[in-house]
Formats: sequence, structure tokens, C-alpha cells
Amino acid sequence: AKEFILNNYEFDITVIDIARNVGVTPNYLSNIFQTITKMSTITFLNKIRIEKGARLLETTDEPIHRVAKSVGFTAPLYFSNAFKKQMGMSPLHYRNKERA
Repeated sequence: AKEFILNNYEFDITVIDIARNVGVTPNYLSNIFQTITKMSTITFLNKIRIEKGARLLETTDEPIHRVAKSVGFTAPLYFSNAFKKQMGMSPLHYRNKERA
């Protein structure tokens, strides 16, 4: 499941897609994933997306809404909120800090 997420985070994937890929039900995947990783499948997916987005913010001049889309977030505001929650600052602040 982790490998599938790492290889497909930039697409609009769901827990159903991940479960289907590994051949289990979504509920079973969610329970096992939570037990092993101590986080939900969606939390892990978003964590990977934010980490990849942070790298893009550091290395490109792409607008934040394009960074959000390129790492699988369909709503730039959701990306910004999730980014701030995980990284402790907005994507713009992060970019400016990393480039200073």
C-alpha cells in the first residue's frame, strides 16, 4: 500500500484505489494501515503529498496552485491548509524561508 501511494500520490487516488491495488477491502486496509503505521491511509497519503510539494516549493518557481495540483491536491486551499498543519507555515512562507 505504501509503495502504491509513493508511486501514485500525484493522481486522484482514494483508499478504495489503494485497497483494490493490494487486493483487500478498504476497511481492512484502513485497519491494518492504522495498526502498523499509527496513521490513517489518507493521513499518510497527504503526508507524502506535502513532502513532495515542499520539495517543489524549494526547487521550482511554479505557482502554489500548480504545485498543489502536481502532488495530487485538487483544491489549492486544501493543500495550503494541510501544508500549514504539517509544516507549521503556509506554502508561501515556506518557499520564502527556504530561499532566504
